Amino acid sequence: MNFPDTSFLCSIYREQIHSPKADAWMKDNTQPLPVSSLLILEFRQSIRLQNWFFKKDRTHGFSVLEGEKMLRDIQTDLASGLLKMTAPD
Repeated sequence: MNFPDTSFLCSIYREQIHSPKADAWMKDNTQPLPVSSLLILEFRQSIRLQNWFFKKDRTHGFSVLEGEKMLRDIQTDLASGLLKMTAPD
């Protein structure tokens, strides 16, 4: 079973240097991607941190609007079954 980390999720939900590889992997993957509540929490916290960086210096991080879009997108993928809540053990 492949279990993603926060950086993989960030590459899926926001364009980054590794996004093309992450997107290609997701396209080829036929099973729901397992995620845990702890991973989702870490993803949310990462977004909040990036929003804080952006508020301090607009050349770092990203806006609250972009973070909110990322959170909506991950919720949509959870609801559609693209992601599946799974216990981390």
